Amino acid sequence: MADDSALEGQQLGKYSILRQIGAGPSTSVFLAQDPFIEREVALKVAPQLLNESASEREVRQRRFFAEAQHAGALRHPHITTIFDAGVDQGRCYIAMEYVPGSRSLEANAKADGLLPVGVATRIIAQCARALDFAHRRGTLHRNLNCGNVLIDEQFNIKIADFGAALTRLEGAPLGTDLVGDAANPDNSPEALAAGIAQDLLALGTMAYRLYTGKIPFAQGPQRPLPLAELRHDTPAILQRILDRALARNPAHRYRSGADLAGDLELVFDFLEEDQQSIQPPDKFALLATLDFFKDYPEEDIWELVHAGEWKSAVAGETLLSEGLSDLSFYVLVEGTVAVEKKGRQLLHLKAGECFGEMALFVDGRRGASIVSLEAVTALKIRSRTIDRLPASTQQRFQRSFLRAMIQRLELVTDLLLAELDKT
Repeated sequence: MADDSALEGQQLGKYSILRQIGAGPSTSVFLAQDPFIEREVALKVAPQLLNESASEREVRQRRFFAEAQHAGALRHPHITTIFDAGVDQGRCYIAMEYVPGSRSLEANAKADGLLPVGVATRIIAQCARALDFAHRRGTLHRNLNCGNVLIDEQFNIKIADFGAALTRLEGAPLGTDLVGDAANPDNSPEALAAGIAQDLLALGTMAYRLYTGKIPFAQGPQRPLPLAELRHDTPAILQRILDRALARNPAHRYRSGADLAGDLELVFDFLEEDQQSIQPPDKFALLATLDFFKDYPEEDIWELVHAGEWKSAVAGETLLSEGLSDLSFYVLVEGTVAVEKKGRQLLHLKAGECFGEMALFVDGRRGASIVSLEAVTALKIRSRTIDRLPASTQQRFQRSFLRAMIQRLELVTDLLLAELDKT
């Protein structure tokens, strides 16, 4: 990763460098001041061109300035604006729009940073519209990922790093007068269409990461795990959209960013508007304090925060019914429930205890009913969710289940002895 922090406080071209705000494999980004119009800019700086021939220097400069040349003509609210480019002291630089408080989306593509489904959907739709704008002007991104999409405090995005772009000159027909990476000489309309398909596939991959925290094809070319198995609050229509966005056959994918954005707008009709719902950081905090999860690593708790289904019930409501089949179990997060069999209360369970786990070991049929004694919150975890966790975590679940069953056997034994004493 590039580190040119020594440039802080120096001058590059007309720009006064204030501080380093980012670094990539081969460039650094600084907050800088443009003294002529008194505005702050993000200054992307390449390493000094030392010990290179004139031809090598020319190639490096041409590749670095491709971003300024290609993206500089794009004026869109969700594409980073390029202001200026130049060379000073052997360093190439590009002056770009600076968005205070912005950061990359990378942190939101991890289990502990996932955004609400509605927010993530709006972000992907913004990206789709921005790509459509660029594509209709003959420009491809070719390197879209969460690291080069910036987000501000209001969840508005800016796509950056069009450095690998391939573009036609303004006003020229597609396939002629194209300017691009010398390593990619095929500038035909067919190549441009293939590039659009690749950009949209990259956006689909980014969307899957933002919704789930997972890389869709990490385990091979097979179909990625369904969203519902990783995150219960995603509507079915979103699965159909991602299936098309991630289709292995390019002919089955979206043809344009505008088409993808249009379908994403439909998702909002299916999202539940629940302003009182518990947010992910609060869910994590609740689970981390429960005895059931006291030995679990944080990454597994975060996975359960998103993959589990959070259930609420009022007093007197039946959460599980005796005799029904269901391959899942529950951890009681808040409140108290009663375990009932054939209409008779056997025992009470409180926050931090589990119920329904026996169905995972027998035929899935419930042996008792669970009825809330007050307002309760419970986390429902499906058996296939546990199957995806590391072997060490599955062993922790088994120990937790065994501990719960032993405690209940002891409690039931005490109750039976108390009944015998009465007789």
